[in-house]
Amino acid sequence: MPDIHFSNYALEQGTEYFLYIGELKNYGLNIFLKEALSRIHNRPFDFIAIVPDVFEQYNYENLLVINPLAAALEDEYGAKVCCRISSNDFASCVSENRSVLSMVEEILEQQSRLWIYMYESLETMTLDTIPGVSILGPDKTIAKRLNSKIYQCRGLEQLLPVVDFRICDTYATLLETTDNLWGTWTDGIFVSMEYSAAGINSTYVQF
Repeated sequence: MPDIHFSNYALEQGTEYFLYIGELKNYGLNIFLKEALSRIHNRPFDFIAIVPDVFEQYNYENLLVINPLAAALEDEYGAKVCCRISSNDFASCVSENRSVLSMVEEILEQQSRLWIYMYESLETMTLDTIPGVSILGPDKTIAKRLNSKIYQCRGLEQLLPVVDFRICDTYATLLETTDNLWGTWTDGIFVSMEYSAAGINSTYVQF
């Protein structure tokens, strides 16, 4: 499978599967989910994890590794490259991946429904348009709206105490706004994109 960096999944008869699509760091959360699904439905459940993390070796079961950015860099530099790919790009390439689509078809041949669990529901994930496939979690459109920091700040500023903030539509506006704030925001300025978490797409600056 040239479009797959690593694969070791194997389907067992009598076991139902769900897909986890996201970074490898959240792999362990799926152990709790498979136990919950097994108890709810009174039959064995397991999961197959589709992740973008490129490593030299893996000590995980039922794993598919896909990272077209790392593959392109490997072709360019002639060596394996461990690099991050954006969540939206990853969800999109997984949705269009021929090996993944073949695996989904294989799973649906032995079970009537396939759930997808993602750490964050993304609109670029389109596997759920396949009959019998559903995303386990919040609706993608609702998740995108609620995860917007702009939506959160504007919606909460009249209800709860929130930090003083400015919303900048362009890079030029950002530079102009921060230039005007250095005199009053003397402890520094935290700059964050509309969609960011755990430090991704965010930075702290001081003058």
